[in-house]
This record gives sequence, structure tokens and C-alpha cells, in this order.
Amino acid sequence: MIKEIGSEFWETPLVDDDNGLFPADIHWLVSGRAAIAHVLDDLLKKNPSASSAALPSWCCGSMIEPFFQRGFKLTFYPVSFMREGDLKRDFSLAMGCDVLLVMSYFGFEEPEYPGDYSGVVINDITHSVLNRDVWLGDYVVGSLRKWMGIATGGYAWSRDGFVAEAPTGRLGEFEKLRRCAFIEKQKYMEQDGEKKYLAIFSQANSMLEPCGVYAGDPKDSQTARHFNSCYLAARRRENYNCLRQFLGDYLLFDQLPNTFVPLFVPLLLPDDVDKNTVRSNLAFKRIYCPSHWPRDHRIPMLDSNSEVLYEREVSVPCDQRYGIEEMTWLGEALLKTIQENRGSGIDRLSQE
Repeated sequence: MIKEIGSEFWETPLVDDDNGLFPADIHWLVSGRAAIAHVLDDLLKKNPSASSAALPSWCCGSMIEPFFQRGFKLTFYPVSFMREGDLKRDFSLAMGCDVLLVMSYFGFEEPEYPGDYSGVVINDITHSVLNRDVWLGDYVVGSLRKWMGIATGGYAWSRDGFVAEAPTGRLGEFEKLRRCAFIEKQKYMEQDGEKKYLAIFSQANSMLEPCGVYAGDPKDSQTARHFNSCYLAARRRENYNCLRQFLGDYLLFDQLPNTFVPLFVPLLLPDDVDKNTVRSNLAFKRIYCPSHWPRDHRIPMLDSNSEVLYEREVSVPCDQRYGIEEMTWLGEALLKTIQENRGSGIDRLSQE
């Protein structure tokens, strides 16, 4: 195997036993975005007058699109970084909306929403699906594609049951391309050849319609129920604990609660460090750290405690493909890169 961290997954090994993560009456979708769209279609069948929705100010544009395409009036409630190493949500703007979308970040938090909210709660558990007691709210949605190699992996669940039928149409070519890309990624990791998988993944992603509601591959529903969740959880927690020794000064969250499982290890870089410079320098070393997320144009500017999440957050891989040796290399390289680039953020601000 070559020495590289991050980027796309390859196929996921399975075990015989059901991991018990998913209820029996779940609907499987092609993506997390399709899962949100499916839930909104069901919600509108039950409540045709629903017309307004509140979403977190820190989120992916693909989460916004299904609401936008269905004509919802959107409000964004502030998600702010607190100096104590935590995130704070201000739900006051959301209380008058018909629908409230909530999410917990990177596996470090429990789902949170106001107990006196009277509308419909959609709980996106993409980041926290391996944690306990997360199936809360009127609807639950998510995707497994950030956790493992899975072609589709979207899912949706309704506490009161769905009125809308589960979709049956599939994006067969999308699925085929994804599985082909998994094979090419594994070849690359084993042989250090050409990165053919990147173009294949890109081609597949271009086929996802913005709000198309397509079924997931039945093979992926079996993958979801039979991946070794205990192994993934233990490996990721172990990797987090290793990275913490190097990156403790920059952690977005001070602690990972017992039994919680990290999707990534999110950092908040110092304000004099340009995150794009750090990410580019790491990429030269074959370390690929995403940043969540590119800011969607529909999200308004907020106060500095909210804006800092877009400006300075970097997500460090800690997944099950790696062990302590790789995490030590990653932690040392990242710490050195941050220290070497102190001042790069000041240079960027002076040019704006």
C-alpha cells in the first residue's frame, strides 16, 4: 500500500451479523440529498401548507437544494463556535418555521433542538450515525458515503411512517461508475499508478440530479446493515486519541464523549494561518484534508463566531483505513505545516 491519507474510499468488507444500526422500515436512497428530498415530498403530502424551513447556518449546499427546489422560504439559524470548545445554536429564528433541520457535527455531539418547537423536525445524522440514541425527531435522514466505500448509501426514516412510496427508479450508470472507481482506487493504493479513479468519481457525481429522488442499490442496503460497525468505531476512536496528542491546541471540540464515534477530527486553525495554504501543502505530501463546507451563496453573513467555521475549519481524516503509524505521520506533518504557515492568513487578509 502507498502512503496516502484521505480522499475516496474503496469497497467495504462485510460481516455476517446485522450491525443493528438501522430500523426495518427505512427507505434507502441514492444519496443524502435524495433522502432529504424524499422526506420533504412525504412531509408535503401530510402537510401541504408547509412553506418555511429553518436550516443551520453551517451546512452543505446539497442540504439546502431540496428545500429551495420545493419553494420553501428559508431561514438560517446561527451555529457559532464558543471559546470553551463547543458549538452553540440559536434557535430563536427557527421557532416560527414549519420545518426545522438539525444536525450534529462530526460525531462529537448529541442531536439538539428546542423541546417547545411545534413544527416538523428533520434530523440529519450523517455525521453521527454510529453514535447511540440519535434516531430522534419526526424524520431522520443521512448518508454513509463519508464513512466507507458505498455506491449509494442515502437513507430516510419517518417516525409515523411514510405516506410517500419508497422510490424504485435507480441511477444504474451512477452506481456502475462508483463501483468501477472503487476498484481503480484500490489498484492505485496497491500499485501507486495513475489516479484513474478521480475522473470516474467526478463523472459519477455529475450524474446526480440536484433533487432527483432515486432508490439506493439493494446491495448497499446490505452493506449498511453488515459493515463491521464495532471495528469502525474502535478504529476511529483510537485514531482520534492519537491525533489529539499532536493537534490538541487546534481541536474544534475539546472532548469526544464516551461511545461517540468521529467522522473526521475537525480543527479550527489559528486566525493567522490560511487554511487553503495548509491544505495545499499537505496535498503535496499525499494528505488530503477536506474543509466543511464551501459556503453556499444562499446563506447570509453572520457574526464572527459563525463565520469562523467557514473561514478556519479543516477536517482531518481518522477513518478505519489507517492505524497509529499513519496517524502519527499525519499528526506530525499537520502540526509542522500549521507552524510553518503562521502568518499566511495575515497575508491573505491584507490582499482582500
